[in-house]
Amino acid sequence: MPAQIRAVTPGQNLTLGEPATRTCQNPIESRAVRRTVTFDNAGRPNQTTFLYTPVEAAADLPILLAVYPGPAEGWECASLPLAQAGYATLGIGPAYSFDLDTDIDELERLVDFARRGRFPGTDGARIALLGGSYSGLHVQRMLQRDPDFVAAVLLGPPTDLFEMRRQLESGEYIPPYGLDQALIALGLPHRQPGRYWQYSGAYHVQPDFPPILLLHSRSDAVVPWQQSELLARELARLDVPHETHFFEGASHYLLDEGGQADTVKIYEFTLNFLDQRMSE
Repeated sequence: MPAQIRAVTPGQNLTLGEPATRTCQNPIESRAVRRTVTFDNAGRPNQTTFLYTPVEAAADLPILLAVYPGPAEGWECASLPLAQAGYATLGIGPAYSFDLDTDIDELERLVDFARRGRFPGTDGARIALLGGSYSGLHVQRMLQRDPDFVAAVLLGPPTDLFEMRRQLESGEYIPPYGLDQALIALGLPHRQPGRYWQYSGAYHVQPDFPPILLLHSRSDAVVPWQQSELLARELARLDVPHETHFFEGASHYLLDEGGQADTVKIYEFTLNFLDQRMSE
């Protein structure tokens, strides 16, 4: 069932800050230009957002909206290699909440700016999404609202909150960082099924979804790897083009804490996938 249509008022007063060259040594040595993005977000300030572009100026850059599971500043060393590879990367990290739709409204405003050509040197007709862990919920929800993207990349995403709660109750799943409290806060599934269903992307796959890349570690202690397997099964059932890759030793935050070999491989999978889709 498609997500209910939600009217989103456009953002206003988009401003890009002064360009500054940023560098990172790990996980991949990289260098790109960063500008702060600010706009009127339905009468409120927007969450911290950065636009990263290659150091060497280029025209018609494809756009990657990278939705991170935490503040964008903390994920700069994930954004820089993506920009260095030729993507205008919009990095943003919504606050943790189970009222995701307000944050997704803000993400849609960013997409609207991009499609209207408000980011210089970019191609608003070629936009892909990237999300991981908690922010994988945002990307899946965005696709339900509007599947008109070129591609999407999901790293260790929760896709079936009913199954995660079942595993928690059976003792099969013991999440770290007190994340069990987040599932408990949702209420009991038989009493609050709507909450679980709304953000369980495996139940909302649509045949018109863009191609999707799934990356997950079998050693993931935060989101069980079977969550990606469940989503992949639904994508296959509805003939949605997709790739699924599992890693044996990487940790939950694949682009942040994986071993160097896994990290390089993850970037290779991601960029090869995006390059292929953006050129079609």
